[in-house]
Amino acid sequence: MSIHERLVEYANYYVGVHEATGHNDGVNVEEFQKAVDGKASGESWCMAYVAFCIKAVANEPDVPLVPSIYFSEHCMTVWNKSPKEAHSDEPKKGFVVIWNHEGTSNGHTGIITDVDGDTLYTIEGNTSDSSHVEANGDGVYLKKRNKYKTGNMKVVGFIDPFVGME
Repeated sequence: MSIHERLVEYANYYVGVHEATGHNDGVNVEEFQKAVDGKASGESWCMAYVAFCIKAVANEPDVPLVPSIYFSEHCMTVWNKSPKEAHSDEPKKGFVVIWNHEGTSNGHTGIITDVDGDTLYTIEGNTSDSSHVEANGDGVYLKKRNKYKTGNMKVVGFIDPFVGME
């Protein structure tokens, strides 16, 4: 199994996790939040969930490389500070998708589980079961998205969190 497939498998384990009270809280949610900076302060956690999954796979004994992604709770910061060689215009299984809320510096993210033409299948944290890109939802869900834009959220690009590891 490739490192990217392992990331998808690991992320899939948490599908169905929900916030305790709908306020960015709960045992698993707080564990995700701590993955970036060691703190759980009720912050939005979509990027923290992605970081949590990447770090877990990277910490497996047989993984020889450090992830090729910048860790932050802010999606656009992750995009802007991740190495350019990790950026991609084309989505692939196990890549991270970054959305930007048009006209702002806010974003959303998920882990790509499959690609079919212009359709992305993802696992996303801090979203909902609606068809919109929820930047502050209540759980971890499997989603089906457009490769370019969903609502007022446009895809900025894709990040290979394990460049060079197939």
